[in-house]
Amino acid sequence: MKIRLLTPRLLILTFFLTLNQAFAVCPDDSRAKWMEGKWGVHFQLLSGQSAESQDVSQILEEIEALKTVSYIHVNVSAMAFGGRFTAPNPFLDQFHYPADDPSLNVCVPERDLLGEVLNAADKAGLRVLVYMKATGPLMNENDPTHSLYASVPDVSARFQAWCDAETTYDSIPNNTKRYQYYMADEVVEYYSLQYGDLIDGWWFDKGKTIVDLATAQNGLTQHVPESRFGGCV
Repeated sequence: MKIRLLTPRLLILTFFLTLNQAFAVCPDDSRAKWMEGKWGVHFQLLSGQSAESQDVSQILEEIEALKTVSYIHVNVSAMAFGGRFTAPNPFLDQFHYPADDPSLNVCVPERDLLGEVLNAADKAGLRVLVYMKATGPLMNENDPTHSLYASVPDVSARFQAWCDAETTYDSIPNNTKRYQYYMADEVVEYYSLQYGDLIDGWWFDKGKTIVDLATAQNGLTQHVPESRFGGCV
């Protein structure tokens, strides 16, 4: 018998996510029903320029060797930080830093690291949940204290300035809510359409605390393919 050993990092994350899902019970009509009684593995994709050189082949091989794994959980934005992403986005290109050198784009990579992982998971028959920090490039709340903030210090200001120059959501008096609508328009919609059915579910970190429920429901219903969003909260 050939025994495959997990790396310590993967083993710890696997144990955590297994416990996280073990007690979830969903209604029969829930679109997250497929997760019930199953388990998955989370691993972190690097973001911005760091994504250009990350080798995920070994960890994908280890996951495929675990025959009972049903899904993986990866990130489109940096974990707990909305200023850097793991895949290209034409809209986000304009917020690179520093402004006078487009070759130093720490906000989004040229490499489609997320896409590579999604396609590999699809070939392996694994479903995929994708994490996104709901603040996006606004990076408000506690993001300025994040260790990655120093790498993109003016992305938030540029994003706000772009939103302030737009008029689509001028009827919304709250600036933060308006910014979140633009986030849904330009970031969430792009990635959801770009990858389509390769993504089986989304996790928006801090979504409920940054926008009210009505705003969140409107944005997600409009911009995330309906068949791919839903489940137990």
